[in-house]
Amino acid sequence: MNGTWKLSFSTPMGAAEMTFDLTDNDGKLSGSCNSSGPAGEMETDASGSYTGNDFELKTTVEAPGAGPIELTFSGTIDGDSCSGNVQLGAFGAAAFTGKSS
Repeated sequence: MNGTWKLSFSTPMGAAEMTFDLTDNDGKLSGSCNSSGPAGEMETDASGSYTGNDFELKTTVEAPGAGPIELTFSGTIDGDSCSGNVQLGAFGAAAFTGKSS
């Protein structure tokens, strides 16, 4: 997962996109996340891990009126694409899709 990945999903407040710039260190991921969506534009730290084709990424965003929300993406990589589910804190979960660039 080394490199840039753009993930798209829908929230209860509308569509969202997040671009993760990740560095791989023996299966541990670190980097940044630029997001756009209902909460506006923001940049946050990102971390995660992967084993084989399975991965998990976490970042925290500020939601208007709701405070910080930890987003946890769990998915599978297939070449330069990925898909899975994202946990949206108290807002439930949503399916996501993504591509590396």
